[in-house]
Amino acid sequence: MIWEGGTSSWPSQDTVQMGQPRPGELRGPLTPFTFSQNDMCLVFVAFATWAVRTSDLHAPDAWKTVLLANIGTISAIRYFRRQVWRERRSPSPSPSPSPGPSS
Repeated sequence: MIWEGGTSSWPSQDTVQMGQPRPGELRGPLTPFTFSQNDMCLVFVAFATWAVRTSDLHAPDAWKTVLLANIGTISAIRYFRRQVWRERRSPSPSPSPSPGPSS
């Protein structure tokens, strides 16, 4: 709202253009911010660690926090192990054979 002489008035639609940059305002394209499943697993492990360290483990319902943290962390570890197993099984591009001495 714009205050003019003690009364309020709204700017007209002609003066307000939503989404249009103002003169001198710098706007660039937004960079995409995506998470891979590896990133999400690491974030969950970090969150689970934080949740267990900051919670009162002597509270009656502390078992819920520990159970969720353990299940999630085990799932993340299994995912990482599967990834390593797949990388080992996938055929890696072999280096080109070096020319040997001609006989």
